[in-house]
Amino acid sequence: FFSRITMTTLPLVLAVLSLPLSVYGDGDEPFEWSASFDLTVSNGYSWRAEKTGCPLSSQSYAEATMKIAVIAIANTSLAGLKAAEETAEDAFKSATDLQVNGGSIMTGMGYNLVFKNDQSMSSYPISVTVAGSYGIYAEHIPTEFEFENHYLVDESDNDVEPVAVEGGPVGHSHGHVGECILGTARPDCECTNAGKMDCRQREKMIEQMKVLMDNDCNKSCNCYKEVCRDAFFFIDMHHSGCDEDDLPKDIEENYHDYEGACQRCYQPPHQNMALPQCDFSPCNKEYALGNTTLLNTPACQADRCQNETCQSAWRHVIAHHDSCCSDTTPELLEEKFHDFEETCLLGCRLRFNETYVANCNAPKNQGLRSDSNKDDDGLSEGGLIAIVVVVVVVALVILGALIFYCYLKPKTIEEARKTPMKLATQTSAQDELKAAV
Repeated sequence: FFSRITMTTLPLVLAVLSLPLSVYGDGDEPFEWSASFDLTVSNGYSWRAEKTGCPLSSQSYAEATMKIAVIAIANTSLAGLKAAEETAEDAFKSATDLQVNGGSIMTGMGYNLVFKNDQSMSSYPISVTVAGSYGIYAEHIPTEFEFENHYLVDESDNDVEPVAVEGGPVGHSHGHVGECILGTARPDCECTNAGKMDCRQREKMIEQMKVLMDNDCNKSCNCYKEVCRDAFFFIDMHHSGCDEDDLPKDIEENYHDYEGACQRCYQPPHQNMALPQCDFSPCNKEYALGNTTLLNTPACQADRCQNETCQSAWRHVIAHHDSCCSDTTPELLEEKFHDFEETCLLGCRLRFNETYVANCNAPKNQGLRSDSNKDDDGLSEGGLIAIVVVVVVVALVILGALIFYCYLKPKTIEEARKTPMKLATQTSAQDELKAAV
């Protein structure tokens, strides 16, 4: 690795190496996530875990169990949270199983929450007998278990948000698909009700985006309903295949609100031939974080990422964002990517399989197109050719008939009229010749 470091890549390497260890996690703690909270005396707090994913019929818990400990801390600062980590580790070592409806989570103790598979949500009450600052330490990131509800609520079912967080995102992840498949493994956009791509259909793009908004298609599993699914397929096809200058502003601004909640279709990416091809991404989380961190520096932002080092980082971030799975994508990259799209110039064009041809009869494309659209497609392809052939044949027949009746037939009749006169003249001449002899 070090033999490949050059003066161009050295700043990137330094940016990666200079990141605090807390970004990566040192792997020693038995918990992935911890957060501080101000809690009052109550038996009404509830810790929740939900099945996630779409469609609803295929939902599951991210993990079957999760260890957790609620520990009193000196204050809700990050330092106060970290100061109690050893206490939390000891609680984890003595954690006991806790089933749904099996009792409450008591402060100062460790529990192994066992999720109930025949329920979409498993809920565990938390008993707080002394008001104050508390740290909650969890084996897994709790937002991984969010679908429609927050992981911690009070007795009035209001969300309880943390003060400081270590080891995971603060935000919610309700209803996201978490899809991670090759683009060509998705249904082909042209084989759905989206039909053929036409980047001139700006009004229809705006219309379909309104359908997504009016039907709350980015909530729960709504995007698996046909009206949402078809609208997003249409938007997804044009967002991928058209030049960004051809897209209405609403599409650029709102597309990413639905990208994570809806099933995507495959449309070969638009190719700006003035840009180089993107490199293949290694899909490495730490590497992607290093590139993202570098792009986020004032040095890159000041000249819009145009110097060679920043451009290299920008191309790698583009390749990672558009070709790697979400579990290898750092939170910072997800948060900043669309800001980078606005500030960073140039970039690269995505690689794709140029020999790929859509097959609308393939299993992945079945059930995504209505019969009326199938008929329309048939008319626009094979049916249209047949109609053209019939029209040409009929035109030739009519033309032939016109030529015959307007030109050939009169000429034939005229010839027929002249023929007896010729015969009579010839007969008379022969008679005269015989008389003279």
